[in-house]
Amino acid sequence: MTLINSGLAASLTLGIRKQYRSWAFPSQLADSTHVPFFSTQNPEQWITEDGYNLFHHRSSTALPDLDIDDIPGDELAVFQRAIVPPLWITHPFFSFDNAAEWIRLLPLGAFMASRAPQLSNLLCRAIPSCNAGSVYLQFPAIFCCVESPLGIPGFSEARVASEFSPNLTALAC
Repeated sequence: MTLINSGLAASLTLGIRKQYRSWAFPSQLADSTHVPFFSTQNPEQWITEDGYNLFHHRSSTALPDLDIDDIPGDELAVFQRAIVPPLWITHPFFSFDNAAEWIRLLPLGAFMASRAPQLSNLLCRAIPSCNAGSVYLQFPAIFCCVESPLGIPGFSEARVASEFSPNLTALAC
């Protein structure tokens, strides 16, 4: 949860600062009467390195159809540390109890997509024929590519009971 350096902050255009703020945070944080207020004048105080990397590299490929209530608490904590500036991480506005107010689905989707390889081993245990290297996370489904018994690619659907969500679906392709 490191903030961007002052050199990068200074090089960001006003437009990029506004785009990042509206991508990563709810509109209240652009209101100078709100606590916290993230001013575009001081992006080095509220743009994290991890958050900016997600915005810069994954903002257009994220999965916006997530349900916050289906994300495991430990993953939400890692997301929180990636996006929320260190000074504000313990502020009640950024608590899990207030998640629906501060978590934006596009950055959460980008974060979950970036974490898919790290979650593969955990998720794949629920699928007997699954190869952990081929799991692609797409909430609420997990896609795991395996070969059919005849060696011909096909699709079969199996419900996965997992600690992550009882509604996860695995597709073998």
